[in-house]
Amino acid sequence: MSDSAERVTPDPSRLLEGLRDTGYNFNTAISDIVDNSIAAGATNIAILAEQLYGGDIRVSIADNGCGMNHDELKNAMTYGARPREDVHSLGKFGLGLKTASTSCCKRLKVISRDSTSSQLNCAIWDLDYIAQVKDWLLKFGEPDSDDENELEAVAKNHSGTIVVWEKCDRLLSARYTNPATKAYHEAFERSLKELRQHLAMVYQRFLDSSDSRADNVRMTLNGDSVEPWNPFCTEIDGPLATNEFTVSRDGSGATGDVLVRCFVVPPKAELHSLEERQRVMPSEKNPDLRGFSEESLSGFYIYRENRLIDWGDWFNMPGIDFHSKLCRFELSFGAELDDFFQVDIKKSRIILNDALRKQLLQYVSPIVKEGIKRYRGTERKAAKTGAKQLHSDSIATIDDQEGKLTRHRLEQDGQGRVVVTNNHGTTITGYSADKEGPIFDVVDQLNDGILWEPALIQGKNGVKVNGGHEFYQRFYGLNRDIPNAVAGLDYLFWALAEAETEALDPSVQETLSDFRYETSRYLRSFARTMPDVSVEDQGGDES
Repeated sequence: MSDSAERVTPDPSRLLEGLRDTGYNFNTAISDIVDNSIAAGATNIAILAEQLYGGDIRVSIADNGCGMNHDELKNAMTYGARPREDVHSLGKFGLGLKTASTSCCKRLKVISRDSTSSQLNCAIWDLDYIAQVKDWLLKFGEPDSDDENELEAVAKNHSGTIVVWEKCDRLLSARYTNPATKAYHEAFERSLKELRQHLAMVYQRFLDSSDSRADNVRMTLNGDSVEPWNPFCTEIDGPLATNEFTVSRDGSGATGDVLVRCFVVPPKAELHSLEERQRVMPSEKNPDLRGFSEESLSGFYIYRENRLIDWGDWFNMPGIDFHSKLCRFELSFGAELDDFFQVDIKKSRIILNDALRKQLLQYVSPIVKEGIKRYRGTERKAAKTGAKQLHSDSIATIDDQEGKLTRHRLEQDGQGRVVVTNNHGTTITGYSADKEGPIFDVVDQLNDGILWEPALIQGKNGVKVNGGHEFYQRFYGLNRDIPNAVAGLDYLFWALAEAETEALDPSVQETLSDFRYETSRYLRSFARTMPDVSVEDQGGDES
């Protein structure tokens, strides 16, 4: 019996709804449309995103690229369009225009012309209409005057295309459901600020007229130019190392070049103006750009055909933590290595094979160590210069109250050891004794990474606090402008030290030491859930 075959046609409405959930967000969806404009040879791209009367959002992306005739537009609107002839195009799977757009909207309209003399061609995917007719029916019609005017403004007497999103039901987070509310409007405004920064970073090489690696493109968002942002801050400091090597695609003899460049950006304490700090970390003094903080911007930056497709990924490299955040690495490759890197449908992720991952790890490890060294050096300097001022009020209070509150003594014996005399007797300890320093003393580090430890300071019952501990850095950094919060935690550390020495005797000495160790470990874990802070926020001087 011979095999037979039958045509199985997917339900159009269900399939299109499913394709809306392919992982795009507003930023990556817009970028996929911009990719098409650049692939079409556009030199001028205008993005408009506006909230209309009544609250609905309309988005358009117009360009002066080569444009399309009727048949070319029909192909472009087909899911799984025929591949481009240029393998180095920013486009890849023939899905981006449709899936990126409908991830944010339910009505996608594309108007295009391939010459100044040709008529405008208009095609529309309307998901509500598809659900109604239950068929793959692509609408064709006449463009609206607004769409035509926007295209003409960008491509006057020229070929060009405009992509329009209407019925934008998924552009914002699902928590914003009512377009008429103030919260919805504010969320939309924040999303535009994030989009501008995203475009400035992703297309930096295209937007920078002095960068010869990519064709220059002018881009505007709501009428204002999108200025390039270089994540490596080469105008401040150049690369520490550069390496280029050739890799072979699995299963074929084809090869491609991979460029790796290593950078350590300057720590905040070495940047002398707000403008300089924002060039390194756009989130500085700008809460709307919190996703572009110093820590989130560390790691690898992956460029495909000079377009940034992923960043902030360390590819599970060992030894990476908070102190590595000054390190940024460029990895650039061409479209001929798409299969080797397993580029995904959104052109936003790659996968490294084990051999390349080990090669990169070996290459960047010395730079990571240098970045950590620089950060820790700034960290220590900040702690030393700023801790005394940050804790000055509570130091004065503790100094005044120490003699009134203590019911036991810390003193040195004939061998220089600190001994505690309390109601339980006298116990020899491993606490330190300092002839100078404040009664609440912030130090570079403490043994075993503990957060605090009792100490004998200038003959008084004091406490030493580990300024290198992540909890200290983040809590005090986030609360340095809240004096009561700073003083409250200072008093708590001193009180914990006093309670320990009050209860101390040889039988519980190890238990109390373990208590400090375990508490310090738990607080280190909690600290990593807190927002990132700069070294100045930890107590350093503002330049």
